[in-house]
Amino acid sequence: MRRLIMALALALATVATGSPALAQPIPLSALVTERARFDQQQVIVTGTVGIGGVPGGASQRFTLMSGAMSVDVVAPGAFPVRPGASVEVEGVYRASANLIEAFRVTPR
Repeated sequence: MRRLIMALALALATVATGSPALAQPIPLSALVTERARFDQQQVIVTGTVGIGGVPGGASQRFTLMSGAMSVDVVAPGAFPVRPGASVEVEGVYRASANLIEAFRVTPR
């Protein structure tokens, strides 16, 4: 029984320290108006692609908009985005650059 408790405690400690932070689904307006709160955090936002860069090379950059709010997005590889497309973006927000370093971009 003692070994079982120790094994469970070790497994729990490994899971607790090894799991990444969960992304927070938030409105784009909250991200832009409360930059410090979300700095260096994983976030999920939805919006419309405003200005899309041409895919190519190692990354793609575009502007994500919702109403009058916008944030720049840089994503590795080529994601299927074009101006006017509705997308969901998941990544790490960098407040100093008003930028999301995306690891997932999904058309909606």
